Amino acid sequence: QALGLFLAVLGVGAVGHALSSAIARRRTELAVLRAIGQTPGQTRLVAFTQAVVLALVGLLAGVPLGVALGRALWRTVAAATPVAFAEPSWRGPVLLAAPLTLVVFLVLAVPPARRSSRLDITEARLKEMGATGFAAPVKASCGDHNGHHKVFIVQWDGKKWASITDWIPSDQ
Repeated sequence: QALGLFLAVLGVGAVGHALSSAIARRRTELAVLRAIGQTPGQTRLVAFTQAVVLALVGLLAGVPLGVALGRALWRTVAAATPVAFAEPSWRGPVLLAAPLTLVVFLVLAVPPARRSSRLDITEARLKEMGATGFAAPVKASCGDHNGHHKVFIVQWDGKKWASITDWIPSDQ
């Protein structure tokens, strides 16, 4: 049981790290989406969707493989010992593990989802992304989570994005 608990904790840590690093790697793409109007909730949904897809792929691959390997190992152990083989029930643990896995993955996605929705898109960050002049700086916060800022319309002139209007104030 101690080994099982250790492996479960190790797996949870690996999944948490995978989700955090995946969101960190997509920081630039998320910043661009935020600059062109993606809401903080939609940004958090990216992390939660990734967690659900990772959990489902893990379940679809891991459960059949685990059941097959578990049966084979149990048969081998039962054949080598003087006990009668009685196939253990796997339905109960699997029915418990599937929703529990989804819940754990969603809980693990909360910190990277919150970090991704609090993107601060400064002039320096826009320059780093190669988006200077493409959008105004945006800072999402609890006080201003919708990004009601002034905007301008840009057009691709074949070489670069060029502003074709002056700043347009928000309706709010």
